[in-house]
Amino acid sequence: MSDPLDPNKVKLERRTLRMANELFLRLLHAQRAQADYNPEDDFARSIEEAYRVIRERKANGGPGWTPP
Repeated sequence: MSDPLDPNKVKLERRTLRMANELFLRLLHAQRAQADYNPEDDFARSIEEAYRVIRERKANGGPGWTPP
């Protein structure tokens, strides 16, 4: 039977626990980010930004938007 306090075994166990903890934290962060994402708000903000850029361009003498 191996010694439970073998320095190499302790080092390996600590490294394994640290890696598992880092993975858990990454997954938790990804879940929170996904839960906070609002696709309708994202789309609305994209449209608002596009209009803002067009208005700014027109205010500086540039062309507006012409549909393709």
